[in-house]
Amino acid sequence: MDSRINHSEPTNVVLTLKDETVALTAIATNPELSEANPIKLSDISVGLDEVTPHPGLEPVVLVEGEGGVSAVLHPTSTYPSPGVRVYVLQLTNISKLQVEEVDFKAAVPKGCKVRLLKGSSSVLPAPAPFAPPPNSNQLMLVLSGPGSVVELSFVLSYSVDEEPVTHIGKEVLPEQSP
Repeated sequence: MDSRINHSEPTNVVLTLKDETVALTAIATNPELSEANPIKLSDISVGLDEVTPHPGLEPVVLVEGEGGVSAVLHPTSTYPSPGVRVYVLQLTNISKLQVEEVDFKAAVPKGCKVRLLKGSSSVLPAPAPFAPPPNSNQLMLVLSGPGSVVELSFVLSYSVDEEPVTHIGKEVLPEQSP
């Protein structure tokens, strides 16, 4: 029996244990993503000062200032682990009032994982004259297989002058490669 695995295509492995057959599918195209060696996004720690913008990919506008906040997702050229992409979510207050209770939630398709790290602030103060608009940054880690198209579903909620505002949307993330 040849025990070598061809890493250029997925491999099915069948094990027989005490008369029970267990079928496992190994993700041989990327051994780091296999069930035997799973990547846990909760084990990855990245700081905003450790990421650099991706030189060839444009930011993705998620929300364009409707209701007082713009949300832009910036691809980075930081890869903390195989198959893990890092994005910077930048929320900017473009209203004349303070924005409070800022909360961003994200979901990705089956087979991918997403983790949002704590944002720099859940309150965006009212802009001051002659100063840049207040913003908050949040890192987002996305785990996917090679060549996977990742459609991000998101919910952005906040309140302005005690009025709740919610944005729901979907965007295809730009494909990054190290």
